[in-house]
Order: sequence, then C-alpha cells, then structure tokens
Amino acid sequence: MKKFKADNFMFGALGTAVYAGLTVGSAIGTKAYQNSRNIQQILSGSLILNAICLVLFTFTNNYKFNLFLRFLTGIFQVFISIFTPVWADAFGSDKLKSMWITILLVCSPVGIFIGFTLTSILNNYAKWEFSFYIQGILVVPVAIAIYYQDKKYLNVDEAVAYRKKCTDRL
Repeated sequence: MKKFKADNFMFGALGTAVYAGLTVGSAIGTKAYQNSRNIQQILSGSLILNAICLVLFTFTNNYKFNLFLRFLTGIFQVFISIFTPVWADAFGSDKLKSMWITILLVCSPVGIFIGFTLTSILNNYAKWEFSFYIQGILVVPVAIAIYYQDKKYLNVDEAVAYRKKCTDRL
C-alpha cells in the first residue's frame, strides 16, 4: 500500500482489523437486536455507516485512523451477518429453510473471493481505492431498500409467533 507506506505487518493488520471488528461487533449486534424493535434502522444504519467507513478509508493517509476505520467496517458488517440467518430461519418454509441458510452462509466467503478477484483485476486498470468506492456505493441501495421495506418482511418475532400459532393449531 503506497498511500502511507505500509509494510507487510501493517498491511496484515488492516485486514485483521475487520475481523477484530466482526468479533467485537458480534456482542454489540446481539445486544442491539435484543434491545431494539426497529430492525430496519439497525440494518440500514449499519450498512450506511459501513459504506462511509469504506469510502473514508481511501481519503486519509493516517494509518492508525485507517486501522480504526477497518475495525469499524467489521463492526458494521456484523449486523447483516447476524440478521440474515435468523431471518431465513424465521421466514423460510420448513422444506427450504436449510437451503436458504446454507446459501446465506456461503455468500460471505464467495463474496470475499469475488471481491479479492475483482480487486486484483481492477488494480491493473485503476487505483486500489476504486474497489472500495464500488463496494461502498453498492451497499447504499441495499440499505435504502431495507429501510423502505415493509416491516412485516423483517419482523422475526412476529414471524416466529405466527409459525408457532399455526403449528399449535395442528
């Protein structure tokens, strides 16, 4: 990374910081979901903050600040990572539930693989920052879509209660 002359250790720490954020964010995300009923604000807000961290990372030369931004990126990614399997479990039909959860869990490593592959190709034609811009920009429409989604499609508690009510009738 030429921007602030990162050696191998520093470059590795930038990658590790995301996973440290994911680890710490797991506790934060769990508490946030337990104490809040507004899933849309949590999901869309964390995605917007994630996009801001991704883009802001490209504008600063301060290594410590960039390390902090990568840590925050991990924290903000955790909210969607925690929610999607729970959502698939609550809303999925019994026949397709395990397939949907599997697809959701595979999306993360496949997305990482595709992201690294595209970044390595893009780096031949554009600056490294471009991949962060693309990721940050692509996250925003998802956040907006979640924010304006009808709440009935995101309310896990109601879906679980409804499924229980239906099975109690049998």
